[in-house]
Amino acid sequence: QRSLSNTKSIYLRYVIRHSRRDEIIKKAKRQGIFLGDWYTTGVAPAGVDYAKIKYNPALCPNAETAAAESVNLPTDIHISEQDAQRIIKFLHLCHCEGTPAAI
Repeated sequence: QRSLSNTKSIYLRYVIRHSRRDEIIKKAKRQGIFLGDWYTTGVAPAGVDYAKIKYNPALCPNAETAAAESVNLPTDIHISEQDAQRIIKFLHLCHCEGTPAAI
């Protein structure tokens, strides 16, 4: 991979995993933090005809678990450093309340 010295990298998606994904996303929304769940199935987009692509979710438990636990952090240009610190604090509190988030 080649990198230009005068450029900065950006993240289109920054994903963490947590077994309580849906609960955390709802709680975050109530606090004005908009987390995403872009990956809810092992094969995207949701609704793909598994038979047509010969995919059996039972044969891919790691992919299905990862999809069920994935949380996308906000990465848009409007997230300030202060917003990022608030998101970090929120995630830390979630971590302390239960199962730790895998980052």
